[in-house]
Amino acid sequence: LDKTAVLKWKDKSGSTLFVAPLDGATPGELTPAAINGKPGVKFNGDNCAYQFAGPVKGKGAVSVWVVYFNNADAEMPHARIIGSSGDEPEGADGVYDYQVGFNISPETEKGQAAAKAPALGKAMVEGRLMTQFRIGCITPGNGHTWYRGLVGEVIIYNGMASGEVQGKVETYLKTKWNLK
Repeated sequence: LDKTAVLKWKDKSGSTLFVAPLDGATPGELTPAAINGKPGVKFNGDNCAYQFAGPVKGKGAVSVWVVYFNNADAEMPHARIIGSSGDEPEGADGVYDYQVGFNISPETEKGQAAAKAPALGKAMVEGRLMTQFRIGCITPGNGHTWYRGLVGEVIIYNGMASGEVQGKVETYLKTKWNLK
């Protein structure tokens, strides 16, 4: 594999929720042997993001897992590896609520900007407004939310996954990606 722009991230679930670069964004690079010898998508931390219509429209429940390696040397504690937000401000006052949806970032997962090894991030969310799902940032145009690092795999489960399902997904990802 040569470093190649990733113009479409295929959905393997059969739901055809293909992921494409955010309008005006730079596509990530497919990078060989990026995460424990397996290929991953490299995000440059500057205008590199993908967007897709998530499995939830409006308020609902979703379970999300992401295999990532945030090996960047620059601190980016608010960078969003994957997240969701609403299109419209929530509430009668018209003020955007940054707590809608969810996000997985190095800060929420490790309490630090850079992981020393590939990691597994997880979010279990219920009753939040979710319309736009993004990988690589949460708020385009807001420079401190761009992710710099690698993403190997994303799994999105429509609904709150049971403990049994969570265990199966996490065992699968940890085994496939050789995570500790």
